[in-house]
Amino acid sequence: MLDLDILEVSGVGWFGIFLGFGAVMMMWRREEGVARIGLMFFLAITQVITAVYFYQWALSNTTDAVTYYADPYSWYSRDGFGLNTTFIIWLVQTMKWWFGGTYLDYFLLFQATGTWGCAFLLLTYDDVFKMADRPPSRPLYLTLFMPGIHFWTAYIGKDGLLFLAAAITIWAAVNIRARWLAFGFAVVIMILVRPHIALLAVAALAIGIALDSHTRALTRISLIGLSLAGLAFAAATIQDTFRIDVTSTDSVANFLEAYSANTARMSGTTSVQYDSFFARLFSLLFRPLFFDAGGFLGLVASMENLFILIMVTIIVLRITWVIKLFRHVFLIRFAVLFAVALTIMLSLMYYNVGLGLRQKLMMMPAYLTIFAAVVASAQRVRIAKRQARLQPA
Repeated sequence: MLDLDILEVSGVGWFGIFLGFGAVMMMWRREEGVARIGLMFFLAITQVITAVYFYQWALSNTTDAVTYYADPYSWYSRDGFGLNTTFIIWLVQTMKWWFGGTYLDYFLLFQATGTWGCAFLLLTYDDVFKMADRPPSRPLYLTLFMPGIHFWTAYIGKDGLLFLAAAITIWAAVNIRARWLAFGFAVVIMILVRPHIALLAVAALAIGIALDSHTRALTRISLIGLSLAGLAFAAATIQDTFRIDVTSTDSVANFLEAYSANTARMSGTTSVQYDSFFARLFSLLFRPLFFDAGGFLGLVASMENLFILIMVTIIVLRITWVIKLFRHVFLIRFAVLFAVALTIMLSLMYYNVGLGLRQKLMMMPAYLTIFAAVVASAQRVRIAKRQARLQPA
């Protein structure tokens, strides 16, 4: 039962609510009309409700949100500004110092990242179908209501910011020459929250441009160099963060062994200690999947993972279409490169079902965009076959 006595909302919380609903204004002048505005409005309402639910849930469960809000270890006074977790602590504590705000207020503030991320993903869907010269597929809009998108972006933490940044980079890749500033803004967010993710995005962008047949040879060489530099910096960042020599297979193997052993003690039966990379990959993308789900939330997560399994299966079955799109459409080329790079990196570091549910959130904009392109291509093929049958012999 929701305890209404503890739902204290101040100006910070109301600002977060209005900030989230501000995404509705992006659809105000869209040619699709009232239905599109209503969809975005409902997404914003869903996000606020989820934030309140997650806040109530966090009061009786262990989450990182309390660390960011209460700063029990005094990291703010000791470390000040920094990247990764330190940045979220610095951001929340600085805002508390200037504006105050309750625990709930900051859930309501951070939830806006999910609403805006959904808005950019919705606009990307529109662009994908526009490029295919087909009307948008309304059933595809249901993917914007995936529980994981709303749940993991509705609390104080890094996940909502990463989802938003990933969605912006995908949207910007539709027309990178006109939207480069938005891409840069998203990269800045990634740098503040997860620097190695930002470098993967930059490397994927550089490789995507270098693989374009219209790119000049000298530019290709420069971009390949940039992408290699980005990957090198990403490796250095991982090395600095986790104290692991990424150039040494023994160092990586020892780290993963110790990592799995430590987290097995902390995480119980949800820990994964497989030696196989493919087992980690499957767990990252598709667990829990009913057989290892517990309670209502586990069932919801399993239903979502079943959809992801179906989506990935469809993409694999239509791999020839994806390859053709990869060659000719920069958006899909960037989405595939970014998704593959993220998937490999996260699979290598994956150890826990709960963490996997959160981490794969940043991959979803890329995967959902690829899926949207497959759906749009299927519509074009279906129409072409129908027209061929109607033509006289």
